[in-house]
Amino acid sequence: MSYVAPQYPSTPPAKGGKPWLLIVGAVLAIIAVALCCVGGFMTVGSGQDLADSPEYTGSHTVTLQEGDTRAVWSSDESASCSVTGPSGSVSDASGSTQTTSWGEEQYHRVFAIEADQAGGYPINCASPFRVGDSLSTGGFIGMGVGAGLGCLAVVLVGLGLVLWLPRRKRA
Repeated sequence: MSYVAPQYPSTPPAKGGKPWLLIVGAVLAIIAVALCCVGGFMTVGSGQDLADSPEYTGSHTVTLQEGDTRAVWSSDESASCSVTGPSGSVSDASGSTQTTSWGEEQYHRVFAIEADQAGGYPINCASPFRVGDSLSTGGFIGMGVGAGLGCLAVVLVGLGLVLWLPRRKRA
């Protein structure tokens, strides 16, 4: 006695479908580029503003409102500066070092001022200096997150292509 296996209808080959990994990877890539551009513009803008600011030698007084912050920048990394506020000597408020370049000039933040009162803040430095804003932390964070998303986007797009192209060719 012989047994014949039942015949089942054959399943059609899988169709291409939507390439979701490619779509998600492309969206992440666009977001990553946008974050890197915005962060870069914020950082470059600070460097350009600093390079365009006047250079002082010896002493210069800035007028600040309560809560304002300013940074003292010098091309001499070992420049020593002192700042006096309306209520006396001001301590350096910089938590970390910052360096920026514009053209062939490199500037180092040698002092950070946080105004606790409104008024004049005389700055005395042994080396030529410029007064400007500190570099944008948000710009650095944006560029870092953008770089991370960019790496993830490359992996997703690559995986999406590997999974989607063979399915597309069969359809």
